[in-house]
Amino acid sequence: MDFTKYVSLLSSRGLYFTRTDCFEDIFEGAKGLKKNKAKWDSHYLEFFRSAIKNPPEGYKCELSDSEVDEQAQRLLSDLEAGGEAHKRRTFVSCWHESEHESEAMWRLYSSFLANAVAVRTSYQSLYVSLGRDPSIDIGRIKYIDLKKNYAGVNDAFWRKRKSFEHEREVRALLLDFECQDLGKIVPCALEVLIEEVFLSPKAPPWFVRLVNDVNEKYGVTVKVSPSELVEEPFF
Repeated sequence: MDFTKYVSLLSSRGLYFTRTDCFEDIFEGAKGLKKNKAKWDSHYLEFFRSAIKNPPEGYKCELSDSEVDEQAQRLLSDLEAGGEAHKRRTFVSCWHESEHESEAMWRLYSSFLANAVAVRTSYQSLYVSLGRDPSIDIGRIKYIDLKKNYAGVNDAFWRKRKSFEHEREVRALLLDFECQDLGKIVPCALEVLIEEVFLSPKAPPWFVRLVNDVNEKYGVTVKVSPSELVEEPFF
């Protein structure tokens, strides 16, 4: 992240979760490719018809075939509308999983700015820092080929296209039916969350002092390290 976002993290003592319809990836939360939607619709129409015709024990379906079809179509429409609405009530904090720095991540998420930082944490630290909140799910993204597969109804926000596999994303996800903002800050124990801070490969020497000064101001005692990418080779 750039330095201003890092300062915001410290000053707010909270982790920013972005509403999923604000991401650049228009496939966020998508179930599949539009050209394959007819097959998806056919599957769920048959599923809904079967469910309507075979109610739980003790109930009897007294609808005609045309009424069953009408109800199935309505349920399919509700499913689609719900998918769009779900994007506006789902909020996500995105992380990159790796044992090492990623040159690609520096480029993508900081534009390789001199005043950018990367925060290192772990699953356990992220989970504990958010108060072990059971309403916040944390997990890995699974990358799938949407030409051959669909994302299930309940895991659409945990699936991405293969083209994004380089991100190796781990995300924290929560639902909020009341928030109308483009994102929300969730209170976070920074002393637990932040295990180490790495500076941009482009960072000048004075930037180290600045980050340490800001950390001290906000009571955050963590190691501030230069990027691994600035190490010098020998030949």
